[in-house]
Amino acid sequence: MRSTKIIAYLIVALGLLTLTACAGQDVEPETQEGVEGHEEEGSVNNDQEGQDSANNDQEGQDSKMPGEAVESFSHIHGLSFDPLHPEQLLLASHYGLIRIHTETNEWHVQGAEEFHHDFMGFAVIDENTFITSGHPAEASDLGDPLGVMKSTNGGQTWEQIGLQGEVDFHVLTPHSNDTNVVYAINTYGEAAGLYRSHDAGDSWEQVEPEGLLQDWTAIYTLVTNPSDADHILAGTAQGVYESFDAGDTWELQPTDYTIVSSQALSEEGTFLAYRMMEEESEDEGLAVTTDFGETWEQRQLEVQPQDAVAHIAVHPEHEQIMAVGTFQEAIYYTEDGGENWTQLAQGGSKVEE
Repeated sequence: MRSTKIIAYLIVALGLLTLTACAGQDVEPETQEGVEGHEEEGSVNNDQEGQDSANNDQEGQDSKMPGEAVESFSHIHGLSFDPLHPEQLLLASHYGLIRIHTETNEWHVQGAEEFHHDFMGFAVIDENTFITSGHPAEASDLGDPLGVMKSTNGGQTWEQIGLQGEVDFHVLTPHSNDTNVVYAINTYGEAAGLYRSHDAGDSWEQVEPEGLLQDWTAIYTLVTNPSDADHILAGTAQGVYESFDAGDTWELQPTDYTIVSSQALSEEGTFLAYRMMEEESEDEGLAVTTDFGETWEQRQLEVQPQDAVAHIAVHPEHEQIMAVGTFQEAIYYTEDGGENWTQLAQGGSKVEE
């Protein structure tokens, strides 16, 4: 069965950090001291007044990326383009939310240290709103796990909005055309399971799914059909499960692969995914489907041996522009639908041109 190869590959070779709680302390991001985030305002680190202004000015979320410059990150738990500044990637990491400028490859961690949480599941709801889940920062006095948190200012600050101490969502999937609909996988405690929201994460219902794999840490990704928010695929250690009723009932599909990451596009039935096969095959890797998994077209992406794509981000306006983050902390970026790629990070550190 597929589970033998996939579990061995993902858990042993990769550690699969997105599927297990971040235990222990990794090396914190290396900061770039003396970096001027705003030349006209002086150092972001030293100009508290300028930082406060940036934090409070929602309409003018600065395209120059306010925040402390960093040279490294630990773990990729989520990856999205910022709808307000689509030249920037949002990377949910073990030590906060990091903005990556795709043109200059500048990196900045957002917010004060008390907001440098271990963000696990992460999702962009709209240009002003992000939601997340995970574990509190060392400088925070919040309990563990965080429950569901929301930011309305580009990740500068976060507030808890529910399920504190109850859930640790490692998968957070909003519907691509209606982000009020969100599905999530909680891997924590007695309340572990599948959840869904119809108000962009403000409230949640725990689903009692029939036919779905019940090992919640072995569910890698969820993806919804862009034309039908009730139509879901789940990539798991056992293969691909499908639901037509918003997750109430599921059926294991007769595929020779599973999906370890995915991102829905705007058109009916269309999404990107990283597929892993039971046996070695040229079909393994990044691919796109336009019929919700019936047929696939490969994308040209070569990652390091014993690595795989953990997260996929698609530009909000131009779907040929994409980025992917891997389990071994590499980031690749393309502007032509995957014909050519630029590597921005390897092993959590910048790749210099």
